[in-house]
This record gives sequence, C-alpha cells and structure tokens, in this order.
Amino acid sequence: MLLLLHFALLKLVSAAVTLTLAIPTGVFMPTFVAGAAIGRLYGELSGHDHPVWFVLAGAAAFSGAATGTLSTSLIVFEVTGDISLIIPTILSVLIANFAMHACGTLPFYDLGIRIKRLPHAPITSPILLARCSKIKVSQVMLPPERAVKIGLGDTNDALRKLLRRHPNFESLPLVQYDEVHAEPGNADNRVCSTVLELM
Repeated sequence: MLLLLHFALLKLVSAAVTLTLAIPTGVFMPTFVAGAAIGRLYGELSGHDHPVWFVLAGAAAFSGAATGTLSTSLIVFEVTGDISLIIPTILSVLIANFAMHACGTLPFYDLGIRIKRLPHAPITSPILLARCSKIKVSQVMLPPERAVKIGLGDTNDALRKLLRRHPNFESLPLVQYDEVHAEPGNADNRVCSTVLELM
C-alpha cells in the first residue's frame, strides 16, 4: 500500500515535470498512468472487491481532465473490451472535467495555446453559448452586396477610400469579380497603405 502511494506521488510529480518541459512530450500516457495509480490506491483503500475498476476509471478521469476530452473513456473501453466499464469510466471523466472547469483551470492543450499566445477560437461557457444562440447571422454579418472587399480591377483611389473608411480592419478580402466570386486571398491594410504612399 505504501509502495503504491509512493508510486502515485512520484508519477504525479514526474507527469508535472514532463508536461512542463520545453520539449514535446506526451500528455496522455503520463496522466493516464498517474490516474491509474491513484485509482488503484483508492480501490485498495476502499476495500472493494474489484480494485481494477478504479484503476481504469482513475486513468480515464485523469487523462480526460488533462486533455479536456471525453474520448479517454472510449479508449479505456476499447482497450479492455469490457462493456460493463463504459458507464463508470464515462462518469469518472465527466466528473473530472466538471471539477477541472469548476476550479477555473483549462485543459493542457488550451493552456499551452494561451501561454504561447497562439491564435485560437475563444473558449466559451455554456451561459455565453446560450446567449449567442439567440443571435441571428444577419446581426453580425453583412449581405454580400454590402460587404467590404477589394476587387482585382479596383483603382488606387477606390482602395484609398476603403482604407480611410475602415482604418481598424487588419485586412480586406481580395475578391475576384466573376460568375464564381472566388476569394483568392486577403490584402493586409498596412501593406496596402505603404504601397499607396509609395505610388
């Protein structure tokens, strides 16, 4: 029992060290093994007849909370092939994810994206999603005839007017005017302004 406690603690510490290294290391396996050790410890302490169930539930819960996914419960189910474990593992992953979100922490990958300040989709709460579900597309988007765009045949004066009218835009869509209305790319506002000043 004491050996299992030491293993669980050391596995947690080693998982924390490997996850915070500046080199790419796995997230799934260190948290999976740490969760399995803690699950086994709990199963032994509770005196349950089948402590293996707690091993699998703990492994799925820890790796599910670390990655922010429910798929770890399915991975455990597929590896074991025991259909009786699907409900406990899904429940343990759901509870672990709920506890993670209730504590205000982010999954490992989302946290890495935030720390490195990489572009990402905003993380939304269910309350915000409920509010957004009442918003219509017409409230946030313009119809095609009123959309701001640069055509391949537009003049320099037309481009200057667009840049003056929309100084806070980072880029403008570059649209090809034909039957298809293909969008070949974007024109950066700063680059356009610099080129227009040189002309």
